[in-house]
Amino acid sequence: ADIHVGADGEVEVSWTPDLSDAEPRRHYTVMGKTNLTDTAWVIPVNEEHHFFQVAVTMGEPGLARGVAATEGTSNDEVTLSWTPVTWAVSYNVYRGTVNDFGSAILMATVDGTGFVDDTAVPGTLYFYWVAATNAVSESAKSAVETGFRAIPAPEGVTATTTSGAGAVTVSWQPVAGAAYYRIYRGTKSGEDFAVEIDTTTETSYADESGAAGKTYYYSVTAVGASSESGFSAFVAGKR
Repeated sequence: ADIHVGADGEVEVSWTPDLSDAEPRRHYTVMGKTNLTDTAWVIPVNEEHHFFQVAVTMGEPGLARGVAATEGTSNDEVTLSWTPVTWAVSYNVYRGTVNDFGSAILMATVDGTGFVDDTAVPGTLYFYWVAATNAVSESAKSAVETGFRAIPAPEGVTATTTSGAGAVTVSWQPVAGAAYYRIYRGTKSGEDFAVEIDTTTETSYADESGAAGKTYYYSVTAVGASSESGFSAFVAGKR
């Protein structure tokens, strides 16, 4: 540090900024005066001797980079991760349903470089942003990253012949996050033989198009805003 005593008895302490890496502006401490962002400080003094020491205390955190979010790899959650940021004490995680940060909400403040979003609705696409924080400030928001929770396949699928109606009625349990369902049918059990025959927003479907007396194998998938589930268990039904 350089020290200059003015005619009015003031002391100006100045120093060279710390440029040890590419992170943003530092904050400095001089004689207990914290959060100085400039590289000089003027102090009124008297005839006493003063000793000055300049130390880097904390800088503004940089931008969170390497943000990644899982897309349909789990039925239970969306997992986010990012690289550590110099000067960061914690991270704010934001989520929105459209690519507009102005409508995003703060989901959590975490200490580490990851977050598990188990409140995401299955099949819905979300937009995520991360910002590094410390006592000085919050950084700018990261680049947006998308992620979604997989939608599970329907359970409880049954196929029954409706007496006198000439139809096989396929029924299943509702799936959270499903916008509609796809009904598949095949002459053998298995995904390789399944052909989509219709869609419905209900939790049952009457198949009247099959040949009379022929056994078919049915499966149902749930379709959300961003993805389709896997096949349900196959069940046999005869018209």
